Amino acid sequence: CITKRERFIYISLGAGLFVNVYLPVYYGATEYEEQILCILQDIRAVLLNSNLQFVVIGGDFNVDFKRNVIGNQLLRDFMQSFDLVLCDEAATAGATTPVLTYCCPNGLGGSFIDYFCLSRSLYSDIVSASVIDTGDNLSDHLPISISLNYHICPLPESQPDLPTTRLRWDRADLGLYYDFTYERLAALPLTNDLQYCIEGCACSSAQSTVDWLCNSIVD
Repeated sequence: CITKRERFIYISLGAGLFVNVYLPVYYGATEYEEQILCILQDIRAVLLNSNLQFVVIGGDFNVDFKRNVIGNQLLRDFMQSFDLVLCDEAATAGATTPVLTYCCPNGLGGSFIDYFCLSRSLYSDIVSASVIDTGDNLSDHLPISISLNYHICPLPESQPDLPTTRLRWDRADLGLYYDFTYERLAALPLTNDLQYCIEGCACSSAQSTVDWLCNSIVD
């Protein structure tokens, strides 16, 4: 695993980057647009810095691409900028009835809001794609699956597990912890750029600065 954020997590396998997303639900135009743009900007930074050959993104997009909603256009613009294509047609090919990935709790409706999208160069390597509807799934979402003709280099032989230790916070010296935390955090410099950077801005240094501060705190 490379890293994770609140709304997505990504890993690299061989020459590919695989991203799992959970995008917000549309409640209001302004708030939703700000959230989506912020998340997409974060993912954009990951893709630009990965230097990998292709990307696969999958998960709950919370958008029906057949409807004219604001999230539809924002996501399509993002996918176009990285030459990504949706795989919904591969998952619904041959279906005689509408395919849904989300079912309303009352059973009276649903929508297709869970997707895979991937690099156009990888689309021809799709072996199969499907929406899995089984009786043992208790979620209101149906899982989606995709199989790719993609070769992953073999992993190195597994090593024996090493003994691990675990911190016991109930045994900690809280006074010493508070004093040490205050001393360490007070020594970290905060730049003006970080303090006045607004949410959703295109500042290229904001994410790297936040990551540096996080690593400094953890270290």
